[in-house]
Amino acid sequence: MRWIAWTLVAACAAAVLLAVVVVPRLHPTDAAPPQLDALGDPIDPGTVLAGTPAPGFTLTDQFGQQHTLASFRGNPVVLAFIDSRCTTTCPLTARMLVDAKEQLGTAGQNVQLLAVNANPTATSTADVLAWSRAHGMTHQWLFFTGPASELNHLYRVYHISVSIEPGGAITHTDAVYVLDAQGRERYLFTTDPNFSGTVPESTDLARRIASVLPGDPRVSPLPVSGGALSTTFVLPALLPGGATGQLAVGSPAAGGTRLVDFFATWCTACQEDLRTLAKYSAQAPGLGLPPVVGVDLRVSEPSTQWVADFLQKAAVPFPVGLDATGRVMDAYRVTELPFMAVVAANGKVLWQHTGVLPLSQLSSQVAAAVGRSGGST
Repeated sequence: MRWIAWTLVAACAAAVLLAVVVVPRLHPTDAAPPQLDALGDPIDPGTVLAGTPAPGFTLTDQFGQQHTLASFRGNPVVLAFIDSRCTTTCPLTARMLVDAKEQLGTAGQNVQLLAVNANPTATSTADVLAWSRAHGMTHQWLFFTGPASELNHLYRVYHISVSIEPGGAITHTDAVYVLDAQGRERYLFTTDPNFSGTVPESTDLARRIASVLPGDPRVSPLPVSGGALSTTFVLPALLPGGATGQLAVGSPAAGGTRLVDFFATWCTACQEDLRTLAKYSAQAPGLGLPPVVGVDLRVSEPSTQWVADFLQKAAVPFPVGLDATGRVMDAYRVTELPFMAVVAANGKVLWQHTGVLPLSQLSSQVAAAVGRSGGST
C-alpha cells in the first residue's frame, strides 16, 4: 500500500510543479546530488515554490481551539497533511518534522509545526488528539481538523490527492509545505516511503526551514546509520517481564532459526497479530517450531517507555527489538505492517508474509518453510 501511495505522491507532486512557477534555487547545496536512503532511493530535497501566499483556513486543533493560518504570521510554518487514522507513511512524516526542528537548535523555537487532517471520514477533535498521542506529537504540533467540506476544499487548493479505498483506508499525497514568516509557500516536500529515510530527509527539510529564518541559522544534522543493509541484526531489546537486553537474529550465536514479527504500537492490525503470536509462542516448543521474536519500529514511537508499557499491557511473551533507525525493516523490504519472516541462523529469509494470519495457517506455513530449508530450530 505504501508503494501505491508513493506512486500517487509522485504524480501529485508533478501536478503541483505544473501549477507553480519554479524559481532559481537559493543555496549552493541545492546543486548537490540528492541524498539516497538506505535502499538507494533518492530522497526528496524539497521543491522550490514560487512564494505565493498559502491558502488560508480556519480549523480546530487537537485541544479544541480554533485557529486561522494567518494567526501564525511572523514565524515560519511547516504544514503537513496527515491522515488521522494513518498507519503507513504519516508516522514517518511526523518524525521528520520533529527531527528537522531539533536540528535547528534554538532557532527551531521560532518554527511552528502544523498538520491538517487528510482523512475526511475521521474529522473529530478526538481523532486528531488520539493520533497525536500515539505518536508523541501532542505537544509538538497543532493538528487541525474541521468539517469534511472545509477539508476537501483545502485538499484542492493545496493540490492534495485524497481517495477513500475499499474498506475505508485513505490514500493521500504526503505533502509537507514550508511557509515563510509572511505566509508564502517556499518549499514542498514529500515523505520518503522507506523507514530509514526520515533522518537524512529531515536534514534537507531543516536546511530549507533555515533559509527562511533570520540569519540562516546553522543546521546540526542528526547522525545517519551507515553500512549495508542486512537481514542479520542485533538490536537493543525489551524482554518479557520488563528487563532490557539485546536481540540477535540471523547468526549462529543468535540461537538458530527465528520467526520475526515486525510491528508498531500504533498499528491496529498488529495488535491482533501479537495476540496470535502469543498463542504461537506457547505452542511452538511442543510442535518443534522456531521461537518468535518481535521488532518494533521505534523510529516512529513516542518513547521506549511507551513501547514497554504497550508490551506489558498486551502481555507480549517474547523479546522485542527496537529498530530506532528503520534500517532493519528496510533490510527486510517491509512496506506494510504487520510483517513476518522466518529467518535461518545464516540470515537467509525462508518465508515472509504481510498481514495477519490465523494461528493454524501461521503454524503450518512456518513449519513448511522450516521443513523446506532442512534446517533445525
